[in-house]
Amino acid sequence: MLRVYKFRLYPTRAQEHALGVLLGRLRFLYNAALQERRDGYHHGVKVTHATQEKALTAIKNDPECPDYAGIHTHLLQDVVKRLDRAFEGSSAG
Repeated sequence: MLRVYKFRLYPTRAQEHALGVLLGRLRFLYNAALQERRDGYHHGVKVTHATQEKALTAIKNDPECPDYAGIHTHLLQDVVKRLDRAFEGSSAG
């Protein structure tokens, strides 16, 4: 049996801003990973969960992407995992 706990959050304005920035970066990552999958599909190349997850390390260590260095790895991996599940459920996967 699973239990669900719901907690109401009352973030400060600074926390709201930080959450908005974080969600924006994760949304951008999701869309970029989705585009990579679509491009691979159209070119007959299978882009897998493993290849995209390996790319996350490069993104976090890239000096041109300092915004992603401060984001916890599990959050980035979850984005790729959710995309993979969505692709498994579609006909394009």
